[in-house]
Amino acid sequence: MKSSTFRYTIRSRRSACFHAALLLLNAAGLPAATHTVTIAGFTFQPSSLTISVGDTVRWVNQDAVGHTTTCDRAGDPVCGFSPLLGQSGTFQFTYTQAGTFPYHCSPHPFMLGTVTVRTNNPPAVAITSPSAGAVFTPPMDLEITVTSTDTDGTVARVEFFANGNAIGLSTAPPFRYTAPAAALPPGDYALTVRATDDAGAFTVTPPVPVRVRPPLSVAVESRPISGALQLRVTGALGLAYALEATDNLYVWTPLLTNTAPSDVFEMQTPASTQQRRFFRVRQLPQETASNLASPDAAGDPITPGNPADPLPPGNPADPLPPGNPTDPLPEGNPASP
Repeated sequence: MKSSTFRYTIRSRRSACFHAALLLLNAAGLPAATHTVTIAGFTFQPSSLTISVGDTVRWVNQDAVGHTTTCDRAGDPVCGFSPLLGQSGTFQFTYTQAGTFPYHCSPHPFMLGTVTVRTNNPPAVAITSPSAGAVFTPPMDLEITVTSTDTDGTVARVEFFANGNAIGLSTAPPFRYTAPAAALPPGDYALTVRATDDAGAFTVTPPVPVRVRPPLSVAVESRPISGALQLRVTGALGLAYALEATDNLYVWTPLLTNTAPSDVFEMQTPASTQQRRFFRVRQLPQETASNLASPDAAGDPITPGNPADPLPPGNPADPLPPGNPTDPLPEGNPASP
């Protein structure tokens, strides 16, 4: 028997344009799929098929006898379009409405099949952390957390992107990804997330801008005759930094705290005649920057430990506690007046 191929022809120009678009994209915005049903051994394989609106079903007859795909209910979309298919004959139809459509073979009514067409809503997804404008400084890792739900299925995977480049994947809730500090060099990034459901529909979040700062570094820029050190600090604009000193590497004394006026700025140690003294610059928690006191006359905020303030008890430069042999003797001491 001759083979024959049939295709449903759209007669209206407007409908032709509409259906041509459906051949490219289905209702969920995905590339439309073509599903094949094989007719073999007097059965439809698979006999039950679930597709999305806009998808196409293609029947291929492998039997030596003729078969049809005839709808069970008058008015169903495929009715009247399927001829008798010879061996290797094909027929295809694009479904443009949701519903369940049973069909059979007219010469062999025991051959039954069903096409279920569903409208697949894409999942909802939002980045909950970090917030827009967040700043990260190594060795701090960048953790991205999202919420994602799907009203007519499940969320199959969540992909994480930085400036359009894939950096991570999560396939089970809670959906999150932690980018190691080394994975994102210093710079500005637009973070996006794409959530895909079990039927292939996906949603992409709006970009969340963040900044990764260079790691904190300190270098001695100059050493004036006074014994003070001029330090060049590479940090992050707007963050708070404390300059601290010690002579034993155990007890660190705060000297001053500044809010960085730029990514690279200077800090100066107080003049000192000590032969051995160590200094360090430490980044303070971000909320510290908004709580700094107003600047003193030298332009540096006065904080506990600033050279203009009394040093904390226990610092070698403090007055020694009562009872120390070099202290003024306490009241009642025989050497006192």
